[in-house]
Amino acid sequence: MDLSLGSNNIEEANTAGRSIEKEYMFDKVVTPSDVGKLNRLVIPKQHAEKYFPLHSSSNEKGLLLNFEDQNGKSWGFRYSYWNSSQSYVMTKGWSRFVKDKKLYAGDIVSFQRGVGESGQDRLYIDWRRRPNAPDPVTFVHFQLQNQFNLPQSAR
Repeated sequence: MDLSLGSNNIEEANTAGRSIEKEYMFDKVVTPSDVGKLNRLVIPKQHAEKYFPLHSSSNEKGLLLNFEDQNGKSWGFRYSYWNSSQSYVMTKGWSRFVKDKKLYAGDIVSFQRGVGESGQDRLYIDWRRRPNAPDPVTFVHFQLQNQFNLPQSAR
């Protein structure tokens, strides 16, 4: 599922005292397998081929793509094409991002790129909770209460 907002949205980021324009590329709603034990993010084909094209020379081992989050932290992901599933994926580094950001299925990861001379060849990654997502701590507490069938008054 893709929640694209359009490809010409431009915003400014202030990095190390300078303003860098960013162009929105696409959003990806993460699936259970994107945040699970498979340790990979599937990039929808149309976005992969448009924004992260792989050349035949890099196709075997893939590329290392470096992104910056809203806090200025760098994230490196191995990006490649898996022939077996015919899908474009980000692997190495992805599980660390998932754990650090505490991502859950349904959350949204957003990809942007720098615009202009100062932003050239720069990639950005951001995320947000899915709309109407329960607070993770409250949700776990609620699940535990239901698991033990506590009476309504104990809740």
